[in-house]
Amino acid sequence: MKTILLLVRGEARTFYDLEGNCILASMPVKTVLLVDRGNHSGFSNLPGNIELEIVRWSDKAALKQRVSELHQQHHFSAIATLDESNVMLAAELRGQLGLPGMREEQTTLFRDKTRMKQHLQDCGLRVPQFASCTDVDDVHKLLLSSGKIVIKPIDGFGSKQVAFIADPDELIGGMVRGTQHGGGALRSRRVHRRPAVSRQRVGGRGSGTPDSSGCLSARHEQH
Repeated sequence: MKTILLLVRGEARTFYDLEGNCILASMPVKTVLLVDRGNHSGFSNLPGNIELEIVRWSDKAALKQRVSELHQQHHFSAIATLDESNVMLAAELRGQLGLPGMREEQTTLFRDKTRMKQHLQDCGLRVPQFASCTDVDDVHKLLLSSGKIVIKPIDGFGSKQVAFIADPDELIGGMVRGTQHGGGALRSRRVHRRPAVSRQRVGGRGSGTPDSSGCLSARHEQH
């Protein structure tokens, strides 16, 4: 029987539907769930051939060692995650165990917005205007042409750590905060590597929204 390893991070309730059923229940194959002390109780009574393994996400070295041990026992055929923050970790583990699926280089194109846009551009596809926040002149030009931009992490999620900028002085402050911790977008617990700003048009000729491709992103609205 095939066995898959599923990285399950975050609140357990996010893995339940509106009727209170866990989406991981009755998996079609044997499944080992990597969980943490904060969410494991939400998966402890799932039906089907499911095993739980409690790990500390912050201790990546110990986690990888434990996954290697589990692989010797279960012979995983695949590794997957439903959590965006673990996409890169899943890729690293696949490489470590020699399993099929996206590797780190491929995964980076989905998590690093700057690299993603550059790759799409190189393939001949239209992408929003974007610039790294390390390129001060380009960022200022983007702000002047847009009137309003939004700065956000290169590998963030949704609207977290997003800052709207309409004034050059605000932009300078935002860029300083974004580069104080390894080039991150804003002061935060997470350290980001490369800030970037981008602009894209949405909703027709009269409006545009800069969307980030890097540690920083920009959103523009014209009135």
